[in-house]
Amino acid sequence: MRGTRVPFAVVCVAGMACTVLVVCPRRTPPNPHAAVDHLDADPVVRHRLVRAAARDVVARELIAGRMTLPDAAARFGWLNALPPTTQTRPPEVLAALAGLPAGEKYGEGEALALQVVAWLGRPTLSDDPARAQDAALRQFRQSRAEGRLTLLPEVGEDEGSRLLAEADVVVTRHQSLLGSER
Repeated sequence: MRGTRVPFAVVCVAGMACTVLVVCPRRTPPNPHAAVDHLDADPVVRHRLVRAAARDVVARELIAGRMTLPDAAARFGWLNALPPTTQTRPPEVLAALAGLPAGEKYGEGEALALQVVAWLGRPTLSDDPARAQDAALRQFRQSRAEGRLTLLPEVGEDEGSRLLAEADVVVTRHQSLLGSER
């Protein structure tokens, strides 16, 4: 009889814990999408969302072959310079993410190109992110050998405005889809 008390006590404690988890009400907000509504009011957050969507637009154009890696790197640099400016990872870290030797020195244009290559690894951009990164890495090596990453093309005001407008449409559409789920 004495030997059954400990297992019985353990079973009772486990049963009470399960009961508490099942019976006690969870703290669920009345509107789970309210956090998104709260973010809409902050212009800095919206700006960062638009900037990320703009990077996605550039990445998709690169993947589709409508843009070269130096052009994509120039646009990433332009987006990074928008206020509030964005800090990128150090070139050595980006190189390691791309599978390149981390001990090499990379210039500013090369670092921006590596930022693009790293961005292409996001699974939402394509069906095969690894293939997209490999193609961009080939472009990186070729562009670097040809010196096309030393001085990146300038991003004109019209092109920058077009890019931000397209990204703003994407963010607005996404937020309206979230709103329709409520």
